[in-house]
Amino acid sequence: DSKGLEYFCKRMASRGYAAISVSYRLTMKDIGFDCEITPEQKLSAIDSATNDVLMALKKVLAEPSNFKIDKSKIVLLGSSAGAETVLNLAYNTAYKEEIEGLEFAGVVSLSGALTNINSITFENAIPTQMIHGTGDALVPYDVAAHHYCDGKEVDGLMLYGPSYMAQRLKGMNVPYYLYTIQGGTHEWAGKAFTYCFNEIVNFLYNDVVSPSVLRQTEQTILFTEK
Repeated sequence: DSKGLEYFCKRMASRGYAAISVSYRLTMKDIGFDCEITPEQKLSAIDSATNDVLMALKKVLAEPSNFKIDKSKIVLLGSSAGAETVLNLAYNTAYKEEIEGLEFAGVVSLSGALTNINSITFENAIPTQMIHGTGDALVPYDVAAHHYCDGKEVDGLMLYGPSYMAQRLKGMNVPYYLYTIQGGTHEWAGKAFTYCFNEIVNFLYNDVVSPSVLRQTEQTILFTEK
C-alpha cells in the first residue's frame, strides 16, 4: 500500500517491466527484532516472510492470463527486511522446489544481507545487485552480528553484507552490481527506490534481460546525509 512503492512499480512498468509489490507477515512487529530476540526467532521471521512471497508468486504464476509473467525472467527485489527475504528466497534451493521449474533470473538487494554466505553456490548463483551504505548501523555492509548484537545474545545471528556477497560472486564469475554509498545509513533501504532507479534499470537490462558481456560492476558514491 506504500505510495512510494506504487510509484516505483509504475516507473518500472513504463520501462516495460511487469512489477508486482508483495506484502508479507511481520511476525515480530509487536515483539521486536533487536538483540533480545533469539537467532531462532529471527530466522523463523525471515522464513515466514519468504513463504509469503513464495505464496504470492505461486498465485501470479497460476494466473498467466491476468499477469502475463515469463517464469524464466523473474527478478526479486526487496529493501531492508524485504531484501533479506528475497535473498533468502533466491539462494535457498528448498523454496524454489515449491514451484516446478522455478529459476530466478536475478535478485536486487537494497540494504540487505544473507544469513549464510555459503548458500551462494556455483549451482544457484544468479545476477545480483546490491545497493548499500557503508554507515548502515542495522544491516552490515561487511559482516557482523544481526543489529551488531555481538556479546548481547547467547548465540548471535551473523549477517553477510554486500561486500562479502560481491567477493563470492566475483570468484564464481557471476554478474553482480555493487553500488556503495560511502557513509550512507540504513535510510538507503528506502532512498534507493528513487535515487538509484537508473542503476536498477541498468542492472536489469545489461545483466539480466540482454547481457552482451559478463559484467561485475562496482560503483561508489559519496552522499552527504541531510
